[in-house]
Amino acid sequence: MHFPLKGLFKDVFRTAAPIVITLLVSGYIASLAYFQKYIQKSEPTFNFYSKSVVKVDIYPKNQPYAVQGTFNNVIEGQRKIVQSNSDSAGIYALPFEVNSPRQATVYVEGEAIEIFIIPDSTLTLKVQLNLQGGNIDSIAFAGATASMCRYYRLKNELFGNTKLKSTKHTANTESLMAYSKVLDSLTQMEDAFIDKMQTEMTLPSWFSNFEKNELMYEKAYLKHAHASNTPAPEGYLDNVPADKKEAVFSYYYYLYLNSLISQNVKKASTPADTSAKSAILKQLSIADTLLKSETHDVFITRIIFAQIQRGNEDFAKELFQKFGNFKEQRYYRFLKTKLKEK
Repeated sequence: MHFPLKGLFKDVFRTAAPIVITLLVSGYIASLAYFQKYIQKSEPTFNFYSKSVVKVDIYPKNQPYAVQGTFNNVIEGQRKIVQSNSDSAGIYALPFEVNSPRQATVYVEGEAIEIFIIPDSTLTLKVQLNLQGGNIDSIAFAGATASMCRYYRLKNELFGNTKLKSTKHTANTESLMAYSKVLDSLTQMEDAFIDKMQTEMTLPSWFSNFEKNELMYEKAYLKHAHASNTPAPEGYLDNVPADKKEAVFSYYYYLYLNSLISQNVKKASTPADTSAKSAILKQLSIADTLLKSETHDVFITRIIFAQIQRGNEDFAKELFQKFGNFKEQRYYRFLKTKLKEK
């Protein structure tokens, strides 16, 4: 008996293909929905080879504008300036090469706009300028971190004035305890504001934790820094954890660690042993013992990468061999790549 298999397969395919395609498309859409709901909202991690693009759309569009950005890179430990490029529609793109969630600042005609960016994301700012004064009338944010940017906008309205910032960062060394009380009070108000805004603006919990850690270690660092050459009164310094996994993205956390560990190195040093290399070796030895979480990897990567940037490749290789026992392999791969480039 002969069956027309070739024709049968054609009929089956003709009937089944639309169903298969529909199922594939449905599965793809479901996957996208799952990604948006769960993966995009999960806690971010360090990503060394990524960027965050910020697009600035400025109105009116009758002239070119001066647009640039700045941010502090956690791994590189320095302030970086980002230049913009504009397209035919007059939209300015700022490519921030970031490896972690980060506060950043966009300047439009010299006026600062504080934003928040994460790797592999896009943020759009629609900026309306006042035709008479040239200053910013309004800003609308769209993108993965839009709610966080709106939070910073509100925060700066309450706490961003020059007098408050000056009070926070300028200590009266003759009365450290008075400075401590003012600093404690200001930080407490900012901390309460985070709690209020997390509920009202539905901010991600990881972002609220980021902000709280920034505040906590900023305060601890400022107290430490202002008392570095003066015996600190009893009860003046903050008792904060030296090793805190949740502070892994915090810029001020690493400033605090630098201050704390450098002070311990200074106490342990002898008059005959004051070389810069010796101090760095001692600093990393302390960090290697003190830090147990991912902060260990970040702190050590920062120190070694700084030596690479300064052109001290041989010393960087020595440190890499001695302290390259990273808990997360991405830090090992990052430094290995940077050492090969030199």
